[in-house]
Amino acid sequence: MKPFNAIKRFGAKVPAAVGTGLLLIGTSVHAALPASLATDVASAKEDIGDAGGLAIGILLALLLFVWLRRVMK
Repeated sequence: MKPFNAIKRFGAKVPAAVGTGLLLIGTSVHAALPASLATDVASAKEDIGDAGGLAIGILLALLLFVWLRRVMK
């Protein structure tokens, strides 16, 4: 059966079945993680926060510069 015919025939049942299947697969996986990984993730989260703050600051400074140039014209 071709994909478009399947969509016409089954309608909204296909995405619901796929979503349910993915939900069951995702909830059945649990792994024990080493403690060093938790500390690495925590430090990476801090680094990403710092980099994000720096990027937002640079963007705001650039926007302020453009706005001031526009006002002075």
